[in-house]
Amino acid sequence: MIDPKQSRGVVALASLGLQAIVVTLFLDQTVDHHSTSSYSFLILLGLLAGCGVLFWLLHQWYRRNYSQSLQLAGTSPEHNRTHDTRRAAVTNEVHIGSGASNSAQTYSVLKQVIDGALDAVVMINAKGYITDWNPQAEQVFGWTKQEAIGSKLSETIIPEGYRDGHERGLLRYHETGEGRFLNQRIEVLAKRRNGDLFPVELAITPIGHGSTIVFNAFIRDITRRKEAEESLMRQAKELESARDSLAVKAAELTSRTQELEQARASAEAAAESKSQFLANMSHEIRTPMTAILGYADLLQSEERTEHSQQQRAEAISTIQRNGQHLLTIINDILDLSKIEAGKMNLENQACSPVELVKDAVSLFRHRATEKGLALDCEFVGPIPATISTDPTRLRQVLTNLVSNAVKFTSQGGIRIVTKLLDPPDAPQPRIRFEVTDTGIGMTPQQQAVLFQAFSQADSSMTRRFGGTGLGLMISKRFANMLGGDLTVQSTQGEGSSFLVVVGTGPLQGVAVTDYNSQTNQPRPTSQAAAVKPSDAGLPLHCNILLAEDGPDNQRLISFVLKKAGAQVTVAPDGQVAYTLATEARRDGKPFDVVLMDMQMPVMDGYEATRKLRGESYTGPIIAVTAHAMEGDREKCLDAGCDDYTTKPIDRAKLIGLIAQYTQKSQPTAGAAPTGADRPPAQPRDMQAFIERLSSRVEEIQHSLSQNDINALAGIVAQLQTDAQEQGIGRIVELSKILLNTARTTHDLSVLDSCVQQLAKYCSAVRADQPMS
Repeated sequence: MIDPKQSRGVVALASLGLQAIVVTLFLDQTVDHHSTSSYSFLILLGLLAGCGVLFWLLHQWYRRNYSQSLQLAGTSPEHNRTHDTRRAAVTNEVHIGSGASNSAQTYSVLKQVIDGALDAVVMINAKGYITDWNPQAEQVFGWTKQEAIGSKLSETIIPEGYRDGHERGLLRYHETGEGRFLNQRIEVLAKRRNGDLFPVELAITPIGHGSTIVFNAFIRDITRRKEAEESLMRQAKELESARDSLAVKAAELTSRTQELEQARASAEAAAESKSQFLANMSHEIRTPMTAILGYADLLQSEERTEHSQQQRAEAISTIQRNGQHLLTIINDILDLSKIEAGKMNLENQACSPVELVKDAVSLFRHRATEKGLALDCEFVGPIPATISTDPTRLRQVLTNLVSNAVKFTSQGGIRIVTKLLDPPDAPQPRIRFEVTDTGIGMTPQQQAVLFQAFSQADSSMTRRFGGTGLGLMISKRFANMLGGDLTVQSTQGEGSSFLVVVGTGPLQGVAVTDYNSQTNQPRPTSQAAAVKPSDAGLPLHCNILLAEDGPDNQRLISFVLKKAGAQVTVAPDGQVAYTLATEARRDGKPFDVVLMDMQMPVMDGYEATRKLRGESYTGPIIAVTAHAMEGDREKCLDAGCDDYTTKPIDRAKLIGLIAQYTQKSQPTAGAAPTGADRPPAQPRDMQAFIERLSSRVEEIQHSLSQNDINALAGIVAQLQTDAQEQGIGRIVELSKILLNTARTTHDLSVLDSCVQQLAKYCSAVRADQPMS
């Protein structure tokens, strides 16, 4: 503040100056203008007086406008003693500083601007205490102006984690005059009165110079903006994710579309292939059927037309040949269905590879000779006497390949070359059969589809050669199942070479011999034949019950059996068969064999067989059925049948099968074995077997009394095996019946009846006396 004495001096000086100006203006009218020196002095004196007055007015304006701010800046040490003292001092100084009207108007305008600001405006002094706090700050932070002014900023709106940094920033500014965040906008977290943290945008501006400094902070709550930004970012991420997902979906859709297109093309190709296959299959079936029906019609008309014996023989031969062709087609279809279903089982047994090859050659020798073709076989290097494989399936592969070679070759010849690929002591030795012809050959495109189902090298309607297109596909599958493969090498117009490779099984201890096509070595005995050839020629002196619903099959099977010497009674359904078998047994004249068709009206063969076994019927029952799929044999045996054969019937096989159960070398149902009836056996082994019979029967009876069916089944199974080795067929038969009964029923009375029959027969065997 200016001393009053100084004010009075300024006023006096100003008055003197004004007087000088007035005198000068007066003299200007009266004094001679030529007295310029006196006149200039008076003018200068007036100007100095005016400048003094102007300086005094400016000083007064500056003091009134900035006295309050300087006092709020804490220049007085007394202001820092307590919060209430500071707030009172700030308030009093504001009122004192607003004494002059001009300063009050200026402060009022600035105050209105600050109070009306949309942002929170906070002023602090150099020590960090709040000196101003606008209404928006009250709304944003929750403290009133009276509560905030005089408080330390770090203890009100700054979160704990930022307080040390705030204090260090003030200290750094005092020391260096620099601040990291001054005069720029930054985003930080602030704290409300209730302790909540929220994002703010902060701009800090220092005012003053030297040690007299205040900081204005403009603070904007950006919670909603940050939420909006986060929402936008989240939506952007979601959109990005959705875009990526759509891109993935689009790629998947494109890939799926391509797959569907490929599947559609494959399906169309498969449909076309199957359509061609069905057309060819229809042709293959109708062609032999035409011959069969045509020649049958010719034979039927022999009463009206005379036929020579040679014409009749040719007609019958044609019917038989075409019937066999139809049967081959049916067997191929059945094989394919089993393979596709994974139900094709192999029977691994020892067989001679030389015999298999020579069988294939002898089978097609006549056809090759008719066409003027050479058909030879060659064995390169040492060949094992036997290999372990499925001879039926390997023979089927070889005959199919030789048949195709003869079919597609018009000149030249066919050669089968056999070679052992690995040494006999190799871990998994293999043998190769190569069937080479000089026929029409194939293009690479034809070879590519040769082993596919329903495919043929020539599938056109004008094709030269017949066939269903299944043989090679089935042969390849069989070769794979036998541990090898089937491949082809062919040149169109020059011929083809099919190579079959199969595993031989272990060859340790197996004789290995050099063979060639010119040697006449004895052929090994085949172990694949199910029926001995001599069986077909045995006379059937037996009484047979034929359960068959088809009139044609009734006549055919009856004719075959009667011609073989059997007496045949026909039952048109399972119910009649059950009744006839039961009555015959009750009358003491049981049938020697029951041939049971498994699919009949009223009561099928399965139920009829189960009913008979349930009533302790012990006679042989053989299933004769057109069902030839995987599991059909087991299903028949589980129902109680002793054996199984398929339709169409093989005359020799059927007669041989019946002979196994009725031939005189084995006892028939109800008759005791005699010494002459038993097959020859080693005396010592037979004697030991007979001596064990008594104890085994006792063990079976004890297991039954304890209701231990599992133990009973184990003993009976062993008895059946031993009896089979000794050739006592009746014990084998009765043991089998007992085992089947134990599997199908737990009725102790029924089981006891079966055990008693077995015990009675074993006693007769021990006594070597006929049973009454």
